[in-house]
Amino acid sequence: MDSPPDCATSTAMRNFNWMYNVLSLCTSPKIKSFLWRTLSQALPVGATLASRHITSSVKCLRCGGDEDVSHVLFFCPFAQTIWDHAPITSSPSFRRALSTQDKLSEARALLNMPPTGVTIPLYPWILWQTWKARNSLCFQNREFSRIEIISKAVTEARFWQQAQESIPKSLPFQPPQITTPPSEIDIFCFVDAAWTSSSLFGGMGWIFRFGSSRLEVHGTLSRLVFLWPQL
Repeated sequence: MDSPPDCATSTAMRNFNWMYNVLSLCTSPKIKSFLWRTLSQALPVGATLASRHITSSVKCLRCGGDEDVSHVLFFCPFAQTIWDHAPITSSPSFRRALSTQDKLSEARALLNMPPTGVTIPLYPWILWQTWKARNSLCFQNREFSRIEIISKAVTEARFWQQAQESIPKSLPFQPPQITTPPSEIDIFCFVDAAWTSSSLFGGMGWIFRFGSSRLEVHGTLSRLVFLWPQL
């Protein structure tokens, strides 16, 4: 007895290696988010919008076929021409009618052609540009050729790769600086003062001596001083 489609999809999602195929993929965060939405059937394609009663049209604008995620990214004749001309080594099994999960699992084995100068996986960027081209056609009535889509994918992947290479992997280790607290110094203060009633002048002096060293600060001062009897 065959399992219902929803049950089969749920089982495939549980068996899918998210860490290997998405989370640990060497690509930009926006691409990972896009792949996550792709696998979760969360992209706003015709079939998804129709199932939520947002639109009644499920047709692909390019070929007229039923538009779901797999159709847009892999099975549409236009998407197939992109994969046929992309600078990657494609295995025969990748061209079979597989589920989106199986497609992305097998895509991990795809290798880039040397002239691209891209060593990170290129297929996520091809998927991303294919999706952006679909949106441009739907919302702006602007159509991109397969050559333009592939060129954009290679260029953006190369720029992102170069940006990661320019970021230092780790900062050089700097040991923490240990500051020595100031040593305690005994300060001795000596003061004296005198005053004469006849001249009303008073004099005072002071000496500050720092510990056992010979360093000292001293000074004197004389001024007219009035003393009241009640004081």
